[in-house]
Amino acid sequence: EADDLLFTAIPSNIYMPMEVVEQAKELEGAEAMTAQFYCQTLALGCCEPGEEVRIIGYDSSTDFILKPYLDEASQSSINQEQLIVGSNFEDQELVGSNYMILGRVFKVVSMLQPTGTGMDSTIFMDIKTAQDMCLESEVLCLDWQTKDPHDYISVIMIKFAEGTDPEEFVRQVERSGIEAKCILTGDTISSLQSQLEVTM
Repeated sequence: EADDLLFTAIPSNIYMPMEVVEQAKELEGAEAMTAQFYCQTLALGCCEPGEEVRIIGYDSSTDFILKPYLDEASQSSINQEQLIVGSNFEDQELVGSNYMILGRVFKVVSMLQPTGTGMDSTIFMDIKTAQDMCLESEVLCLDWQTKDPHDYISVIMIKFAEGTDPEEFVRQVERSGIEAKCILTGDTISSLQSQLEVTM
C-alpha cells in the first residue's frame, strides 16, 4: 500500500529489474530520478537494532530524497562501510559509533533530521552495499538463489519538472508498457489527511 511504503518503515521486499531506470529516463516531465533498493534485517544481537528494520540502499550520486535532511558533511556521498540512520533511533551518540547489521560492522556517520515519514525509522546505506548484503547474509540470500540482487531495484523516486501534470505522467507510464506501479505522493498525503479529518 502506498501509505505503508511512504509513511511507515515496514520492511518491503519489492523488486523490479534495473532496466526500468533506463526506461523511465525516456519519459517526459521528470526533472530528477533516483533508485533505491530495499532489504531488511531481523536483529538478534545486543549491538543491532532490537526489531525488524527497513534498510534502504540509496544512490548518493543521484539522491535528492535524503539530501535535504542530512548535514553538509554527508550530503555528497557515503562509502560502503558507512550508515545513515533516521531520527527515531534517538541516541545522538550513535553518530560516530560502530553498528552491526547481519554480522557486518558499519560506522554511523549521520542522523537524518525528522521527516515525519518512515525514513525516521530506517537505516540507509550505499545501494551496492545493500545489494551485496543480500548475497552475503545467510538470512537474505535465501531470496536470491536464482537472481542477482545487483540487477534489481525496489523503487525509482521521481521529482517532476515544473509544470508537469502528475496524472498525465502516470498515464504516460501506463502507455509506455513499463511494468511498474506509480504512486503519487501528493495523492497519498491528501488521502491520509482526509482520513485524519474524519477520525478527528
